[in-house]
Amino acid sequence: MKYGYGFARFSIGGDERPCPVIFGPDGNYLLGASTLGAFNLVVDPVGEQLLPAEWLSLGWGGELIR
Repeated sequence: MKYGYGFARFSIGGDERPCPVIFGPDGNYLLGASTLGAFNLVVDPVGEQLLPAEWLSLGWGGELIR
């Protein structure tokens, strides 16, 4: 089965960005982790809401590794 692919503009909390979308049958569409990442959000499955993600340091101190 083949699905359409494209971009849609999303607005969340006054912030607007284009994000990839897969268009499925019967008007359904699928958003992926890239959409959540674009808005720096995480899913709260218990509260059924989107929450701001905390930026995590990977321990490299912000210096470029060459």
